[in-house]
Amino acid sequence: MKKLFITYCFFTLLFSVAAFSQHKSSLIKLADNSLYEGNYYQAIELFLEELEKNKNNPYAMQQVALAYQKIGDFKEAHSWTEKLFLLNDKDFQLAEFQLALSYKTLGNYEKAKEHFENFKKNYKGNNQSYYTAKAKDEIKMCAVAANMPVNPNFIIEALPSSVNKRYSELSPTLVQDDLLVFSTLISDTLLKIDVTAANPKSRLYAIKISDSTAKAELFLPLLFKDFSGDISDVSFSTDGKRMYFTECNKNDNGKEICKIYATSKKGDSWEIPVKISDLVNDPSGEFTSTHPALAWDEKDKQDILYFTSDKPGGNGGLDIWFAEIDAQFVVEKAANMGRKFNTTENEITPFIDPFNGNLYFSSNGFESVGGYDIMVATDKGKNFEKPKNMGKPFNSNLDDFYFRSFKKNSGYLVSNRTDIKKSNCCDDIFRFYKEEKKHFTVSSVEEITDSTEKILSETSLIFYHNKDSITVEPGKIYSLLPNDSIVVNAHKKGFLKTTRSFKMTDFTTDTTTIKVFMEAIKMNKEYRLNNIYFDYDKATLTGESVNELQQMLTFLNENPDLIIEIAAHTDNKGAPDYNLKLSQARAKSVVDYLIQKGIDENRLVAKGYGSTQPIAFNTMPDGKDNPEGRQQNRRIIFKVTGQLNTSANAK
Repeated sequence: MKKLFITYCFFTLLFSVAAFSQHKSSLIKLADNSLYEGNYYQAIELFLEELEKNKNNPYAMQQVALAYQKIGDFKEAHSWTEKLFLLNDKDFQLAEFQLALSYKTLGNYEKAKEHFENFKKNYKGNNQSYYTAKAKDEIKMCAVAANMPVNPNFIIEALPSSVNKRYSELSPTLVQDDLLVFSTLISDTLLKIDVTAANPKSRLYAIKISDSTAKAELFLPLLFKDFSGDISDVSFSTDGKRMYFTECNKNDNGKEICKIYATSKKGDSWEIPVKISDLVNDPSGEFTSTHPALAWDEKDKQDILYFTSDKPGGNGGLDIWFAEIDAQFVVEKAANMGRKFNTTENEITPFIDPFNGNLYFSSNGFESVGGYDIMVATDKGKNFEKPKNMGKPFNSNLDDFYFRSFKKNSGYLVSNRTDIKKSNCCDDIFRFYKEEKKHFTVSSVEEITDSTEKILSETSLIFYHNKDSITVEPGKIYSLLPNDSIVVNAHKKGFLKTTRSFKMTDFTTDTTTIKVFMEAIKMNKEYRLNNIYFDYDKATLTGESVNELQQMLTFLNENPDLIIEIAAHTDNKGAPDYNLKLSQARAKSVVDYLIQKGIDENRLVAKGYGSTQPIAFNTMPDGKDNPEGRQQNRRIIFKVTGQLNTSANAK
């Protein structure tokens, strides 16, 4: 439906031009009225109807693009903006700026930069200095957005359809650890609204967030029954005994004006809300005050109310203000937060983190990924540090605001982002949480007895995570998410190469040592080479055998003085002489491969044993065939039989 705060979003300003009356038919005027009232789907239908009659109407193109933007269909908005730009109408010289903003909205920062550059160079229309300066700022922001860091520790998830429906959901607030209160016009379907009638109003709803079957219900409906405007932006004191909220109505000039109210809880009921004084709410009805957020002043035992307003005394657009309010809601002092926190554009939805005292808010004036970005100003006791962009994933290439944290490392935000989920109109509520990492070190170990082990030094350890391969540094602590897994390869002279897989969920502590047990090479002990395959009744190696043979090559290169025997065995199917010859040929095939790869032939012995050394029964006791036993008997093994008489050994 409509947002409950004043969005002086620059993209919206561009589309609000009313100087093209020659383009306005009666149908256009009706569509404009629907758009103005927030009936975006209706507006789209009417603008498209006009464009069927006049496909080159630039004003209709401009307005339908805005309507599509409002419902979150940014690709369709971009399509109509591009058509407007290509029309090259002299009355719409800002079309290229609009197109550049559209590319930025879609996350195509290179294209956006290209059009901003071209616009800055060529624009000669009204307010040239302002728009060219804005284009210059946007070029910088495109570079910032393209290189914005990502915090990989946080997960962003859209709330389910029990909360996010067809219209905007705003101002998420957690009460009593499990009750989510938010503002919306709840409807599972689109509402067809008579443009001559009063619009339905947004109200506060509440849902038990841990209950997957719960439905959102009106929150304190009796408390708000006498309010005729949109109710939003609820904020509670830390003790849950005071509540602040806003009511918004259009003034005589059509501007959405919000007023901040407060109420106290007495026993189990809330008192009649009172409007906060003129130091917070503008008495003229020309300026808005909204987005109340609370902090507690322990020294003076009073609320500190943070809010946004465009009233005189600010820096332009919506600014962040603060007010000191006593227990009777009397305002002791109200002041603008100053240029450190407020730009000439808009700063909205402030929030004070109850855990660390940091100030969070959203802005479209600071450097951003796109649209409104969430900023954080770290609490330093008597003041806040300079605000910084929170980066991704908190911010997207669209609007992100209403950052709220009610539990450590978790909370909610509102966004019209499309990267995670977007099937509904407008703004949805998203949950964020930190996925705590597990820490580990990696070491190689030799088992001496069942109860003793020896840590091995000078081992080459590499672990693989996703597509990354990381060489382990002795004693270094590494971190992974709890659901991650790794594969560790260990190499050491005199030991068999070892490969082990580990899941972080296997470890019960946050920090652990991953032990890779390695086996020392023993003389004349047989070691099976797995995954060595030959075509049926042949001695030719198949391509599937290469990986295992590569590992054999690594072993031989790491132990250059060892002499090994490659032995091939068969089951007892076929004549004994034939099996002996076949096994010899297969053993020789493996040896030949290793020689071709550079291994000294004096270190290799090929030996075929045929079916003379079974390790399992080829047949069952009742004489039936035993396929599993035969498979075990068909094998390639190696064993160390000696060492070369090198000068190193002679010493």
